[in-house]
Amino acid sequence: MSEKKNIYTIVGNGSDDFIENLKTLAERNDVRLMIRSGIGDEELKKIYQQNKVFVLAAKHSNKKIEGFGLVFLEAAIYGIPSVATDVGAISEVVLNNRNGLVVKEDIHEIAQAIMTLYKDRVLLSELSNNCISDVKKFTWSKLAELTLND
Repeated sequence: MSEKKNIYTIVGNGSDDFIENLKTLAERNDVRLMIRSGIGDEELKKIYQQNKVFVLAAKHSNKKIEGFGLVFLEAAIYGIPSVATDVGAISEVVLNNRNGLVVKEDIHEIAQAIMTLYKDRVLLSELSNNCISDVKKFTWSKLAELTLND
């Protein structure tokens, strides 16, 4: 009987070189990787329902500002805690040790946060439950206010 491996799912677009690099890294490290792009809402919903942790490692940039991060709320609707970098207004949605883990822009911190949630199923469950209750606080009017104030 073979050991069941976790699947790491990436949703989004990237250059062909970047995607090939990810596939090579996954193969080299014996990681099951699924990369999806150009998907509709129903398929995205299924992907959320099949995953346990959402990771978005945004970077500070002078050219692009990471705003409020509605995608974190999308994940939270499904009880999926986030691992996020402390960039822009992300920490207004992802509350460290409440509904996710907020880390510095450091690959080792990101990896450690992912491993923490992988190993500590009690913490994962607590964060997941908090996601479901916390996301209810974000009404359209609240989102508009937060977005306009960024």
